[in-house]
Amino acid sequence: MSFNAHKKIAIDRVNIAFREADGGKITDANNVIWNGGYNSAVRLDAAKRLAVELSQTTVTFFDIDNLPKSLSIADAETVVHLVAIDFQTKFAAKQTLLTAIEAAVDETALAAINITI
Repeated sequence: MSFNAHKKIAIDRVNIAFREADGGKITDANNVIWNGGYNSAVRLDAAKRLAVELSQTTVTFFDIDNLPKSLSIADAETVVHLVAIDFQTKFAAKQTLLTAIEAAVDETALAAINITI
């Protein structure tokens, strides 16, 4: 198998690892578990922004079990940050791995890359 084929396999492994890691569970300081991932971060942020736009003091988010949680805007912001930071951290790890794979010049360098997200 060619070196480029091995790189392709490594890239596929990174993408699979990212898909498995993205959207995981995020636990806040109150031990409420939220869905993680980009889509959750965007949806939660949109709900929070809409509540602010409508001059509401609370917003309802739904936890991982789809149970409603009424949060202050400040607490909602904290949840949005937790979910978004988790996504960004995992996304950055993915991008770093992809860059390392592309930069690998031989099989030894490629084999040294630890594919974990």
